[in-house]
Amino acid sequence: MFASLLSGDFGRLAEQVGELLLMGVDPGFGGQAFIEAVAPKIGAARRLITAHHSRAKINIDGGVKPDNARRLADAGADYLVVGSALFGDAGISACAGRLRAALMGG
Repeated sequence: MFASLLSGDFGRLAEQVGELLLMGVDPGFGGQAFIEAVAPKIGAARRLITAHHSRAKINIDGGVKPDNARRLADAGADYLVVGSALFGDAGISACAGRLRAALMGG
């Protein structure tokens, strides 16, 4: 359904779209778990972008953690917005290092 809703409008606007923002959580407060139903939408959005020769970037906002960051990037996300995942007990540097390692496949 997501792809069918977007495909008509996206085709007409492909050259003007710079970024698609997919929310990985319900807006409202930090620390929520990623909504898994969003994951297949990343691939659908990537296919639309490719099919229309668009330069649009896919941004995932919310629920990004070390355990899903690589999977989201592999699905086609260009940008991952990270909030509460950086503020764990280990400190920002250590948390950022875990995210970086996850994205690098480590």
